[in-house]
Amino acid sequence: MKRVYPIVNLDRGEELREEFVRWLFSFDPRWLQIRMKNSPHKELVSCAQRLIELRDAAGVATRIIVNDSIDAALEAGADGVHLGQEDLSELGGKRLPKGLEIGISTHNLEQVRVANRLDIAYIGFGPVFKTSTKDTKNREVFPIAKEAAALSTHPIVFIGGLDLENIASLPQGDSIFYAAISALEAEFLKIQ
Repeated sequence: MKRVYPIVNLDRGEELREEFVRWLFSFDPRWLQIRMKNSPHKELVSCAQRLIELRDAAGVATRIIVNDSIDAALEAGADGVHLGQEDLSELGGKRLPKGLEIGISTHNLEQVRVANRLDIAYIGFGPVFKTSTKDTKNREVFPIAKEAAALSTHPIVFIGGLDLENIASLPQGDSIFYAAISALEAEFLKIQ
């Protein structure tokens, strides 16, 4: 489970399930992302700050990543931000503090090549499989997953429709991670 990249996905107004988050921290993942599409900025900042408190209480080194908002990541004191292809323009005009980790989404080999020239912490690559947690116009990338892993000069996080079984069909390695949302929620429910 150390190679899993958990994503806590909350709808607008949905409460953070702290028991679930504590369970996630028990694996001491390298990163944990908070994704709150369509939520007010203040809500995202507050949730990211609470994740930092829970992480610190757990005594783990997990890096807290905020999805899609550099401003919220900075205000919350998060460790990094994950940006989609459409958000990359945000990087241009901002002076980012040293140490803020940047992850970017990629969906094809050309985007991986472009990412190789950027000073970032990791790339997300997907959707690998069909997913129900995010609307996407991008095609599934499973057929080129091995090539993307070999091409990337950054750690790669496969994302989209992953579960604990189909992860085995993906490339493996020290710099390869697997993002999960629904699969982790399902595993947590099994032990409750």
